[in-house]
Amino acid sequence: MKKTFLITLMTLFLNVAMAEDINMARAAELACHRIERLVTLRKIDESYLNNFSHLKIELLTQENPESPRFKVTGEQYNSTAESAKSIILNLNNEGKTLGHILSDGASEVGPVWGTKDPVTLMENSLHFVIENGPSNNEVSHFLVDLSSVSLLQDQTTGQKLVKAKMTNSFDNKILLVWLNIEGEFIRYEITQ
Repeated sequence: MKKTFLITLMTLFLNVAMAEDINMARAAELACHRIERLVTLRKIDESYLNNFSHLKIELLTQENPESPRFKVTGEQYNSTAESAKSIILNLNNEGKTLGHILSDGASEVGPVWGTKDPVTLMENSLHFVIENGPSNNEVSHFLVDLSSVSLLQDQTTGQKLVKAKMTNSFDNKILLVWLNIEGEFIRYEITQ
């Protein structure tokens, strides 16, 4: 009995000791996962998945380890002056969702993307930042200082592409990430 208790205690201690704080891009990516999961569990309607267009992320001051560290707001397409229908997710410093709040607002059907939904496409664009930020100085500010991501359709090449437009709070540069409609990386560009 004592041995089992000690093993359980040690496992718990190691899990806490190994917990790692996440960066802004990872928090945004985890928020995308959570939106997908909430739709799958039918806790929110499918419009949060299918009409998704924009994500904003804020770093919060934590009052204690259990309080939120990130506030992620996912918004739906909306071309009116009204506020968009949105979901706010609060995440702790490890990326665990502490809760969500739904906000009514205007919403409209977004572009048809293909077989992937907009949340998955945004998540795939964030994978580029997460994978390349640590080794690419140009991308690194979007890893740690990401402030927003928007999805746009780009047909300038005659082919329908996904263009993720990302901003950061460090230098206000814009990272554009192009994906094909299956969510596979094509290229990126950083602009002012």
